[in-house]
Amino acid sequence: MIRKNPVLQDNFTWITDHLDDFRESIQGPCGGFSETYAALCDYNGFIFPEDIQWDIDNIYHSQESREFRLSDFMHLYSSDVALAVSSLAFNQWFKKLHCKDFRLRTEISEQILYVLGRSKKIEELVLENCGLKCEFAIKMAQALDSNASTMLHTINLSGNQIEDRGMAAIGQHLEQRQQSLQHLSIARISVTAKGISSLFQSLTLNGLFSKSLCYLDLSGNPGIFATDESTNFFNFLNHCTSLCHLNLSGTDCALDSLFESLHHGCSLSLSYLNAARNVYSHRKMKDTSNITEFLSKAFALKHINLSGTKLPPHALRAMFQGLANNEKISDLHMDLSNCELRSAGAQVLQEMIFDVNSVSSLDISGNDFNSEMVTLILSVGRSKSIKHLSLGKNFNPKFNTSVSDVLHRIVQLLQDDVCTINSLSLADSRLKSGTNVILNALRNSNNLTKLDISGNSMGDPGAKLLAKALHINKKLRTLTWDRNNTTFVGFLDVGYALKRNFSLTSMPLPMTDISQAYRMNPRKTEDALQQIQNYLLRNNQLLHSGTGNNTPSQEDSLSQEELCATR
Repeated sequence: MIRKNPVLQDNFTWITDHLDDFRESIQGPCGGFSETYAALCDYNGFIFPEDIQWDIDNIYHSQESREFRLSDFMHLYSSDVALAVSSLAFNQWFKKLHCKDFRLRTEISEQILYVLGRSKKIEELVLENCGLKCEFAIKMAQALDSNASTMLHTINLSGNQIEDRGMAAIGQHLEQRQQSLQHLSIARISVTAKGISSLFQSLTLNGLFSKSLCYLDLSGNPGIFATDESTNFFNFLNHCTSLCHLNLSGTDCALDSLFESLHHGCSLSLSYLNAARNVYSHRKMKDTSNITEFLSKAFALKHINLSGTKLPPHALRAMFQGLANNEKISDLHMDLSNCELRSAGAQVLQEMIFDVNSVSSLDISGNDFNSEMVTLILSVGRSKSIKHLSLGKNFNPKFNTSVSDVLHRIVQLLQDDVCTINSLSLADSRLKSGTNVILNALRNSNNLTKLDISGNSMGDPGAKLLAKALHINKKLRTLTWDRNNTTFVGFLDVGYALKRNFSLTSMPLPMTDISQAYRMNPRKTEDALQQIQNYLLRNNQLLHSGTGNNTPSQEDSLSQEELCATR
């Protein structure tokens, strides 16, 4: 915190204004940050906190970090942190100011504003979920207005209550701004359609942003695109040719209008699109040409997420038709989970999937395919590009015969040498003993390197079958299996099996089952988990040492186990 004495303040300002002329002579780490901070402490009559000095001079300096993270110092007095922040106004080293999930006190936020009004070096500002209000956004816009030399190109104010007034102030600043903006994250900021409309009107009036903005996150602001005021946003997209990353999840955005604007604007630049939990259309028209046109010309697209959005069959067909016409992209991740596709959607997938060679990861979980699953699996298996497939939550326990047929068809598919799928998720399918079909198939050599069977309640009998499979399976690298009602008995079985398995390297801790097992028998649960972690560590050491999948001799494996046990 800087003292308010006008005379001393003027003298100090003159000195700091001329720091740039002498920065070459500063020999201290990180552009002499500690020296500047010490001077400010002395000037304000504060005790110089050595914690901050040590972190900057040792950790930050050794890592050549140019990101000042407030979370590293939040255990200190807020007045000390505030003064450290104000030091950034005179520092030539740090380019990023970062704080996330910490509520900022007023004295710290005031010094952040002071830095924004003076700094010629800060390029990235991340203040996510920091308890900031609209007043901060208004003052921030004023501070940036007063700094003609600002280099700020990244702004992240997500998770704060910026509201319409704060958004209007930021929009007014951006409308007059002479410097480009590359990254704007304003997710979950309690703004309405009116506030977003005013922002994009300003962005459109300043033609600079349509050629510079690469990253835009508006997610978690429900209703902002549910009215006619969304016209300004779509008009901006019509002219934006630089956007690479766009997140509109949970904004009530109409997909038909969105694809129309993307087709006219950033079809050549967009690589990431998240439009989950929205609606297909606010209109009663069935024109899908814009969807096909955009996806056929989206030459940079790598990720598209439409999960939780009800997709009619004609829209789904248009999407796959566009991807089939696009021969320039590959390795596309496509998330169509929980889109209420049902039988009609399954038929579209069966007809179109073979002609699409760009999709490498397909998530169609939670779509109530039920009896259509058998033929759908056959069609997906014919794909020449899909490597990861998510099918969870599509198995209705009421149709036991159908579930059994689908599981056996999946096994046949995975054991087919022509099939490209090597990663499978059956998470949250409540398969119970039906999981045994997949586990038994793991005993035989197949294509799977990654498997997720979480949320299937297979119990300890399933864990025992899993253990038997791991005894001899040499392909699987990653296994996820939480929420299966596994007790310490099942963990012990798997731990013992891993003694002879040298290929599995990743197993995220099944925390839900661990917590339940720990309540039953803490000691045996700890022993089993320690055993599992030791063998996973051993396998990773073998992988990085270049041994690969070669099974070590018994003598070698024992020495590795002893090594792990000592750590």
